[in-house]
Amino acid sequence: MMKILLVRNHKPSINTRLAENVNKIQGIYPPLGIAYIAAVLEKEHEVSILDTQALNLTREGIKAAIKKFNPDIVGITCMTPTIEASLEVSELAKEVSKEIITVLGGPHLSVFPKETLSYEHVDFGVVGEGEIVFPKLISALEGKKRFSDIDGLVYKDNGRIKFNPPKSYIKNLDSLPFPARHLLPNKKYFSIHADYPFTTMITSRGCPFNCSFCFRGGFDRILRLRSPKNVVDEIELCLEMGFKEIWFYDDVFTVNKKRTAEICSEILNRGLEFKWTAITRVDCVDYELLKKMKKAGCYRIRYGVESGDQEILTLMNKGINLHTVRKTIEWTKKVGIESFCFFMLGYPGEDKRKIKKTIDFAIKLDPNWAMFSNTVPFPATKLLEQACEAGLLKNKNYWRDFVLRRTNERIPYEFPGLDKWVELAFKRFYFRPKFVLKTVSKIRSLRQVKNYLLGLQALLNFKNFFYS
Repeated sequence: MMKILLVRNHKPSINTRLAENVNKIQGIYPPLGIAYIAAVLEKEHEVSILDTQALNLTREGIKAAIKKFNPDIVGITCMTPTIEASLEVSELAKEVSKEIITVLGGPHLSVFPKETLSYEHVDFGVVGEGEIVFPKLISALEGKKRFSDIDGLVYKDNGRIKFNPPKSYIKNLDSLPFPARHLLPNKKYFSIHADYPFTTMITSRGCPFNCSFCFRGGFDRILRLRSPKNVVDEIELCLEMGFKEIWFYDDVFTVNKKRTAEICSEILNRGLEFKWTAITRVDCVDYELLKKMKKAGCYRIRYGVESGDQEILTLMNKGINLHTVRKTIEWTKKVGIESFCFFMLGYPGEDKRKIKKTIDFAIKLDPNWAMFSNTVPFPATKLLEQACEAGLLKNKNYWRDFVLRRTNERIPYEFPGLDKWVELAFKRFYFRPKFVLKTVSKIRSLRQVKNYLLGLQALLNFKNFFYS
């Protein structure tokens, strides 16, 4: 038996899409990725989760927590924009003891496996689904397997970095145990948009769509769905744990409308009463499904609209049109579900006229909530290619330099005045008398008052984290 500490790193990215104040009030959500891995590993090992973000730990606090648990292995979640924080945690683990084995895992490793393992304080990298790779790595560390036989592992062999690409994925998601929420500091998770306490759930993996701004590597394009019964079994467990609200964090919750309807039926048949929200696309719902979702407790849907200009939507490869956007938001309002629409400003090919068109479209669409973000060309995306071709990003190797610590500057995405456009979008949308009156009329608790005041403060003191 080994002692394994799974860590969520502690710093926000300097390359966030959101303005700093807006990012802060969004809250902190449970790290389900490492909670799933913990649930698999704790069957045979002693496992703990350290959510340094939720606990607001300093370097010294992280080091003390690692020392107290005294792990054999420290596994650290890793994404390219937050790579610096992940590397810092691995350094701290090695400062506690050179004997601690450090493992980094996450989407980042599939893009920069060898660059990440070039650091002396990083021993292994996990690519693909950690529930498959991590147990095999432990077996190898116990002398039961060879590193060279483990698909999805990045490792060092006599000073050389070797990468075994992943060859398998979890086909039956129902076979996985539920995330180890009992290891998480659940009282620390919050959002100004959610009842307290709340949690998140993932009912599917993979996304069959191909938006230009998203990274979909390896098996991320292969859609796999949990069964309605399995989903609602986890819902019941969450309610037994005292959660009042659940956010479904699938890439596209309603990608299979029949399954979504069956989940709703299962919720209703079991008589479960709770609030829930979901993320989806405007072309993946219909009026009848929305009615059923409302009846089953759904009160808000997050839609990725992205732009109010059809040419930009085409460049984004969104596969939707503005007529569908309008129709879906109209249906959502009609059934009594809140709509939360997301827009991205400053896309390659966009100009001031098109940005203004998107802001005007958002205001005319009039969803309950809207989020406006900067365009950030992440690695291994079509957007990165588009940004370089348009001359908005001069250094096409920026992310590699960022990973190798050759630069600690924010990505030099040169879209003139974008920070001001984002600020204008927020203020034009949220400072409308119509929006203010509608929002105030729906206040039902002191918690809502507090949350709305936090939102107001963020807008009045707007600071763009990415471009400041």
